[in-house]
Amino acid sequence: MVATRAGLRHGRDVSPPARKSRPGLFAFLALLVALVGAYLGNCFQGLGLGAGTGAGVKKDVKKDAAIAKEIVGESADAAARARVIVEGERCRLGDESKPRSCEAVCKDLGGGAAEIQATTGAQRTVDALRTCLQGRGVKVTVIAD
Repeated sequence: MVATRAGLRHGRDVSPPARKSRPGLFAFLALLVALVGAYLGNCFQGLGLGAGTGAGVKKDVKKDAAIAKEIVGESADAAARARVIVEGERCRLGDESKPRSCEAVCKDLGGGAAEIQATTGAQRTVDALRTCLQGRGVKVTVIAD
């Protein structure tokens, strides 16, 4: 009963059994490393590091510049637009304090663009004003919030 060699008792090896290899674990780790590498590779290019740097950044700058020009153009158009506020059956042009007839407002606007604020106006008045302005060649936008 006494072991003559280290690790042997009664003629048997008492060391723990050998572990089976786990190919699934290694495949998962390899996939995880590949995904992290792909993510970091994309991040490095976005930061200007790595292969192909600069190409995507120049496109974005050109695209952003085009969008900025569009926005500036729209805001310039908005400044050139006349604002007509319809209150019941009467109209005010811009910051006028006293409402007057919508026909007179239509005659005052000669061309360009107009924005009709129709939140408190009668529907038939708004429609008549829009028709009158469009007949005079004015581009009309109706806001009815």
